[in-house]
Amino acid sequence: MKSYGPPPRGYGVYDFLTDWGLRMASATPSGNVLQTGAKQAIEPHQKLMAGKGEQEMADYMAGVSATGASLSAVADVAAAQAKAREFNKDFTKERRKETMQQDIFTKAQPGTFGSTWSGAAGMAEGTVEINDLKKLFGDQNLPVDLITMTDTEGTGNFTFDPKALDDQTVWWDPHKKQYMIIITTTDAEGKEGVATEYFGNSQSDFERALKSLGKTTTSEKPKHLIPPPVEEKSLWKKITEGKTTEEEMKQAGKEATEKIKSRFTGEGDITQGDVRGYNVNLKNIVKNEQKKAEVEKDYNELETWWKGQDTNFSYGYQGWPGVN
Repeated sequence: MKSYGPPPRGYGVYDFLTDWGLRMASATPSGNVLQTGAKQAIEPHQKLMAGKGEQEMADYMAGVSATGASLSAVADVAAAQAKAREFNKDFTKERRKETMQQDIFTKAQPGTFGSTWSGAAGMAEGTVEINDLKKLFGDQNLPVDLITMTDTEGTGNFTFDPKALDDQTVWWDPHKKQYMIIITTTDAEGKEGVATEYFGNSQSDFERALKSLGKTTTSEKPKHLIPPPVEEKSLWKKITEGKTTEEEMKQAGKEATEKIKSRFTGEGDITQGDVRGYNVNLKNIVKNEQKKAEVEKDYNELETWWKGQDTNFSYGYQGWPGVN
């Protein structure tokens, strides 16, 4: 307003009084004073009414114009903000990746992974994803990092050594463009090694990988490679198969003797009477005599078998060990 000055004023009351006064001073009287004054006020009054209407309309239109301009300006600002938000939204991911890819590709040394367009793309995507994760988790020390790909043989085949990577870090593979972890393995022979496990490239994939850090696996030997259990043969089975040593033969003789003697434990002998001085326990005596017959039969069978073993030992038959 100060730049353009005050708005033009229309025909107002001041103009009406000035115009009417001048007309009264120069008019020819017609009738009394009131009649003359009324006659001279007709035209100034018409101008006053016309001026008032024009001023009101001018004020109204000025208000409409100002309001329209304001609304237009607001609409323009809103449109600009929406466009900026859309631009910034695109820039947070794809534009950032594209910009970083170009930067990596331009600055990379010839022959390195970043000097290839696809390699630069994988590195750029990993860098953007990792930075966003650290911002999301509010932790700049978040255990996630980018794998450095190398061409050790100079053939253009870029790889990495899993053994050189920390198993407590989630790694971004710029070649496969996925999150990956290192697993400690133990084979069937107890030998330790490492393996890789991939999860994908989303935030949920990263979280699954993060929960899997420190994972280990142990392999079992295939069943067809496991030797069957060795059957523990009894001493008597070894004897019958002729696969015993001299010491084992003597031990067998002692065991047979103790077994025979045990048959008499707690039972009466033919020469024994009742310990209380009463009648002889005939029942025990009868059983004892039956056992003596069984024992004699056992001795005979063992002695016959022993004589047949002369060829197994250089010392020949010398009687049942521990008995004769």
